[in-house]
Amino acid sequence: MCARGALSGIALLVSACGAGEDASARDEVLAESSQAISYGGHDYIFVTSWLTWDLAQAHCRAAGYELVTIDNSAEETFLQAHQSTLTVPNWWIGLNDQAQEGRFVWSGVPSTSSYSNFYPGEPNNGGGAEDCVVDRYQSPDGTVSTESWHDQPCTNRHPFVCEKGQEATTSNGSFSYSATNTNSGQQNTVTHSVTLTAGTIFTVATCGVLGASAQGDTLLRLLDPYGVEVAGNDDFGGVCGRASSISLRLLSSGSYTIVAGCYGSGSCSGVVSFRY
Repeated sequence: MCARGALSGIALLVSACGAGEDASARDEVLAESSQAISYGGHDYIFVTSWLTWDLAQAHCRAAGYELVTIDNSAEETFLQAHQSTLTVPNWWIGLNDQAQEGRFVWSGVPSTSSYSNFYPGEPNNGGGAEDCVVDRYQSPDGTVSTESWHDQPCTNRHPFVCEKGQEATTSNGSFSYSATNTNSGQQNTVTHSVTLTAGTIFTVATCGVLGASAQGDTLLRLLDPYGVEVAGNDDFGGVCGRASSISLRLLSSGSYTIVAGCYGSGSCSGVVSFRY
């Protein structure tokens, strides 16, 4: 089992822009606490920084994503599994009726999704100003806590989920490994180098990337060209369980080192896959 927080933290750096920001804010590069994973042919980023709906959408689009569209109950279950590991309620999704009251549509690419998961009595446009929708709703006083949807004022600030279709790329790679007694990735590890460019969004994982797999409690670390650890993950959680996943926008160009090991002194193995 993983000691929670021992090696956590997945950083994504993106430019945010949107209505209501001044010029300096539009140009600022934000460091967000995020988790990224692939599921069902789509890539998702779970961002735990709290933004308004419009800024959340702008943040997603700056990284080439859109606020998530939920197509069915299976996708809902996947999202909820990861939201629950981050212990935060009220996640912005792409559903909104800003253009026409009562006509809810998904932002981004037109969707034919007819799936709905509103909490009983919702949406109700409370106060006449609730035009955007959160998933995993929790009331301000905590008396209502549900995995359902709820309409909210778009100016509220919440975490959010970004989504896009997986893109074909020739810049993928993978390697197999088996290790034991790695002292949580500090010794007896397997390493792999990859040359990367600053500004690239890089994902490396034993779950959630095509070809990745894990047996046992895997652990991944990523070292920058100067040998400094820039990210690490033990248990990604959710549908990945004890498998590992790291995703971040790189700040430097050069040769990065992927370090594959196991939690504690146990044994593990798997296929480490990466994309950029």
